[in-house]
Amino acid sequence: MKARIYLTYVFLLLLLSCQGVLEFVPSSGSTLYYNSFENSSDLIGWFGISSTSLQNDAPLFGGKKSIYISGGCIVPHASYTFNSPGRDIKITMECFGKNLSNGGTIELILGTERLNQQYILIEDSKWKFYQLDAEIYWPADSTLTIWFISGGDQPSSMLIDCLRLVEVD
Repeated sequence: MKARIYLTYVFLLLLLSCQGVLEFVPSSGSTLYYNSFENSSDLIGWFGISSTSLQNDAPLFGGKKSIYISGGCIVPHASYTFNSPGRDIKITMECFGKNLSNGGTIELILGTERLNQQYILIEDSKWKFYQLDAEIYWPADSTLTIWFISGGDQPSSMLIDCLRLVEVD
């Protein structure tokens, strides 16, 4: 099922990029996690968000909904933790993001401390494809957590859709 979704996703991306509709290239590799945030079942395992966070705004071919992130000084505003992969792997992350007010970040945290962090900065007020700049080494015995942060000292908000974690070859 995941393979079919991924192949359809890649086919549509290639077709649209050839037509100049979209200007992005998804990462190659195996999809470890994908979420288009379409309904409340897509929020299982996430902390800090609920079905009221689902918004009727999404990028082209991103479904009908996305997830709204906004919060105060205590971070993260939403998070999702993956168990250890059982083997050493390299990963990357990509998504579509939309800055509603002062943007935000999506961070990858290895282990339980905020060390070795990598992030995507959501800055554009229109839907844009974002990718990490580097591959991340994920040790076999470490957890990985995705943090959504939007807000803090200054009010802020963003939309996220088509979040994808990829094991790179």
